[in-house]
Amino acid sequence: MITKIIGIDYGARFSGKTVISISDGESLIFHRPEVKQDADRFVLDFLADCRPNVVAIDAPLSLPKAFFGDGMDHMYRQCDRELGAMSPMFLGGLTARAIQLCKSHPHSTWIETYPSHHVRQLLGIKKKTKDSLIEAIGLMETICSVTFGRKPADWHELDASMCWYTARRFLQNECQVIGSKSEGLIYL
Repeated sequence: MITKIIGIDYGARFSGKTVISISDGESLIFHRPEVKQDADRFVLDFLADCRPNVVAIDAPLSLPKAFFGDGMDHMYRQCDRELGAMSPMFLGGLTARAIQLCKSHPHSTWIETYPSHHVRQLLGIKKKTKDSLIEAIGLMETICSVTFGRKPADWHELDASMCWYTARRFLQNECQVIGSKSEGLIYL
């Protein structure tokens, strides 16, 4: 059986900034909806066609445990605090959409990841600029042993690649796991 993994940099629903990264067997390729095209429908259709084993997504897949009667922090999960990530509540609708996507495809293993952390820690890029994108692509090819079908055109494509890389690390049991299983985990 062929193991299929995908990485998703998840964006605003009609912005055209959602990107899916998948290997064609030799290199990473990108799929993304057009501006004003429904990204959720695009991802759902892709998932139905591809049926991936593992999906790594750059979006919260859980809410703070205070919403379930445990604690008082309604803004952040432990993993968010440890990594300095945005609150799932600040991201609001994106969080709800990501959780809904995950639940709509239970045959896949879903993991939450945080590519911006990898960009800072693994690649050493402190600020996402056009110039640092070029540097990040080269570092990703070298450090992560990733081959691109074509170079990422923007940070959304690079982040989707970093999500894919995390899914690959997950399958190889190489991920660092941040957070608590009862509330939410971020895989790096």
